[in-house]
Amino acid sequence: CSGIMYFANAIFFLLAIFLFILCTAFFAVGALGEKALCKTMENPGDSEIVNFVNPLLSSEMTNIYNSIADGDFKVDFDLAKIISDIHSNTAIYPLLQLHYIFDIENLTDWRETYKIDPLIEDARTQINTFMEELLTIKDNLNEENITFAAGEIDKIEL
Repeated sequence: CSGIMYFANAIFFLLAIFLFILCTAFFAVGALGEKALCKTMENPGDSEIVNFVNPLLSSEMTNIYNSIADGDFKVDFDLAKIISDIHSNTAIYPLLQLHYIFDIENLTDWRETYKIDPLIEDARTQINTFMEELLTIKDNLNEENITFAAGEIDKIEL
């Protein structure tokens, strides 16, 4: 009977050690996570992690932007400034320096460049034609006519 008691005590002792290690691990992860994430978000300018990540982020984003835009330029990202600007609701276009990829200053004639007006007029014509057809059968709206109307809506190409 005393052997069973020693065995039970050993099991409880091992479980206590396991729980101690588990609690210590959770405490360490929580404390490091709070320091790394929460403090960085509150005051990004004083973060050591941001200072470490900035050159890596700038290098990676330069590679991505150069591959997308087929250019050779250096993009300088400051993660502390990005986080601060996000907090102050800055638009994403200047925040991520997207002018290297998409220059919206050159989109002044987008209606002619992408031929938008004829598409809009064509869609309006198709919608008006459909509405006229629908008004002719409005008194006879049954399941067959509703199915016909849905089919005509699906035919409208934008």
